[in-house]
Amino acid sequence: MDLNRSCENQLKKIEKTISSNKVKGKDLIKITDSKQLNLFLIKNIYDKWNKNFKKNKMNYFDYETKEVEEATKNMMNVLSNNICIDFDEFKKLFYISMAEIVELASKPKGFLKKDFLNYSWYDLERIKIRSKYYEYFKDLFKILIEKVESNREISIKSHELNKYVDEITIEQNHELVKEVSKLLKCDTEEISNIKDKSEFPYYSLFSINKNEVDSIIKEAKSKDNFENAAVLILDNLNEYYKKNLLSNDVKNLLFEIKKNHISPS
Repeated sequence: MDLNRSCENQLKKIEKTISSNKVKGKDLIKITDSKQLNLFLIKNIYDKWNKNFKKNKMNYFDYETKEVEEATKNMMNVLSNNICIDFDEFKKLFYISMAEIVELASKPKGFLKKDFLNYSWYDLERIKIRSKYYEYFKDLFKILIEKVESNREISIKSHELNKYVDEITIEQNHELVKEVSKLLKCDTEEISNIKDKSEFPYYSLFSINKNEVDSIIKEAKSKDNFENAAVLILDNLNEYYKKNLLSNDVKNLLFEIKKNHISPS
């Protein structure tokens, strides 16, 4: 399974179908043969918008008033009908979404819990909105909604919501596994047998193929010191991660590299 090569092949197909080197909102819902991947592309656009909005809030305004909340919702609806992404920017989004769909297929509970942490709290409406980005696991969202309703909770913190998730048995969805294996042109067993993210570590951080990533990781681990190793890694990140050096993915990779440069006591 070569995640990066699969992304490259998919992107070449997509590039032939778009005009003016732009991906429009109307393209996204059917841009690949995988409905789940298409939904994740939309989900990640929404999440990026939300994070950017929160980051740029000013202390001069009350964002909790009903009028402001309604205006924000209306603005998001207008923006969602006018999505227009430069293809180079879309590529970064695509790599992230592909890595996510592989993780969802192979380790659904772990991915869902991580995805819920994108927001600090949830109410019934937010859970229902989140469920729209999932073609599969509808039963899970139904159970979560019932739990929140039965406990008469107006809102719930994300880590509390994840406690509910822990109580629920979540198996791999065989239809999703087949969908992902078709995308990656690999056997379903390759997806099903991924035990954790370490088996496809960090490939989505680079815009090169798996073997090239493995070579860079190996070279970094063999460097004389961690500083030189870190420079090698950072120089080869894809454009998205070069702009997001403080992301947990980059930190985790550097932490793994640093383990090879810690002298035994």
